[in-house]
Amino acid sequence: MFVFGHSGGRPKHEDIVAFNAINKAYPFSQKSLLVVVNNLPLTRRTGYDNNMKEQLIDHLKMHLPHFECVSETETAEKIQVVRKQLIQSITGALPKIHEKKHDIDLQADQISALMKQVSEFQKQIEQNRAAHEAQVKQLQREFEEKEKQRLAEQKQKELEMQLEQETNRAAYEAEMRRQQTKNEESQRKLYDEFEKREKRWHDEQENKDKAHRKQLDELTEKQADMEEKLKEPP
Repeated sequence: MFVFGHSGGRPKHEDIVAFNAINKAYPFSQKSLLVVVNNLPLTRRTGYDNNMKEQLIDHLKMHLPHFECVSETETAEKIQVVRKQLIQSITGALPKIHEKKHDIDLQADQISALMKQVSEFQKQIEQNRAAHEAQVKQLQREFEEKEKQRLAEQKQKELEMQLEQETNRAAYEAEMRRQQTKNEESQRKLYDEFEKREKRWHDEQENKDKAHRKQLDELTEKQADMEEKLKEPP
């Protein structure tokens, strides 16, 4: 088990230097290694623990299957909880004897150089993370802009379709009114023609009736004359 301290949300540089020196002398097995970050704030932002783990993975250049973040403890009860947590993590790690391959060499000048190297690497990590976050934000802005454009185009198409439907409806209604006017005009013409024909028929019938009455009057007059002549003495 290796315990790291922290400062400002980052693993301490001297702990990273010490770990790398020990790991070089006694190469650690990832399955057997438990990494702990100690005395973290009780109240920390979401994703703080994962961010700490990612930083250590970048610095140590190794996978950390067994990793724990331990919060500050103030009471015996909390200490007992942390103890159980660590015992469980240790039990989950694979036991192994780590053999010495090299001497641990940490001269003062080497430590200073290594800490400087760790500091530079930390800056690089932060710059890469900042660049990544900037890229994510840029992609998010581009996505939002494209989504905004897509919605605007969709709304425009809907308006065009609505306008086309209204235009088609107006044209249809105008055509229906034209047909109705045409039908009414045709009906009126037929009615006028019917009235003319009916009047002509009535006029013809009236003329025929007048002619018949005239003939009847003439016959009646002749009959009366003949009857008068028959009444005269021979």
